[in-house]
Amino acid sequence: MFLRIECPGCKAILQVEEALAGKQGKCIHCGHRIIVPNQSGLAASAPPLPPPPPQPVQFLTEASPESMVRELFDRKKSALLLVFDPGEDESYDLEDVPDNKLKCIATEDINQARFAAVVASFSKRFAPRWIAPAATSPPGVTQQGSASSDFGQSGINLMAQDQLFELKGDRLGMTLDDFKKKYARFTNDGRQDLPICSDQGYGGGRADLHSEAWHRHAGIIHARIDNPAEDNSPTIAGLKTDLLLYYFIDGRLFRISAFFATDQFHVVSDAVLKKYGPPTREIKQPREMIWENAVAMVDLMRGSVHPRTPSTLNIIHKQLLTTAESRAPKGAADI
Repeated sequence: MFLRIECPGCKAILQVEEALAGKQGKCIHCGHRIIVPNQSGLAASAPPLPPPPPQPVQFLTEASPESMVRELFDRKKSALLLVFDPGEDESYDLEDVPDNKLKCIATEDINQARFAAVVASFSKRFAPRWIAPAATSPPGVTQQGSASSDFGQSGINLMAQDQLFELKGDRLGMTLDDFKKKYARFTNDGRQDLPICSDQGYGGGRADLHSEAWHRHAGIIHARIDNPAEDNSPTIAGLKTDLLLYYFIDGRLFRISAFFATDQFHVVSDAVLKKYGPPTREIKQPREMIWENAVAMVDLMRGSVHPRTPSTLNIIHKQLLTTAESRAPKGAADI
């Protein structure tokens, strides 16, 4: 409880803790010595004030788990936060966590019954949406798929530290042979029409694949799953892309790049946010959002309207990208 008193010197109204009643102190404004009266000595017109609200946290690094949950409740959100140390064996089984190492904080609206309901429904709702890194890649989808089929299962993605991202069911690290089998299409005369890859005799270095002469010698293959002559570009988030390119190094997929109209950037960004949640980091100018873990990253960059440049979505395998970049010509060789 706090008391409100008037300084005899400067007449300023001061707020002091009730526990200081009967003690002496100085006015913070004029330095006048004051004896803090007890409640019986207060005027009726100056009732004690309630404790002040907690000061807002300016930086997330300074916020306690309790203040995070309190802020969510003030925003009329419900939240349940578990804080624990997984231990030296990196176990995430809560039965292995000692009681003194486990903290559970919830917004005020979550009582015991609601707590039990939330915990019981968590695995039922989200476990099927988690695809472990070692799991088989999801089945392929048609080129004219919907937003959900382009990006895979929507909803919460746990962003594991070793998760390899995917697009249209094509997971980073997949082999070039599997890629060719997945998108194989043959003409009536039995000739393979798709996919178009720069390791084919007619495809090396062609502008449609953005391939350069040194790529083939470096073990870098570019590929498309559409035929430019048919004007049937694949979609992402339900939008037709300007270009969708796949990059392989030593026969492994290390990058997928999608180019699309900048005036539709918000559609793609909403779809990526829905799948991966808030970005790991964000750059304002030019607008760029990045989702990143230990082995892979998703980079979404906004182009411009004037002059017209496309926006890009890149899904990248970090280690394989480093290998590819290490083989680029250096110095006098790059002529």
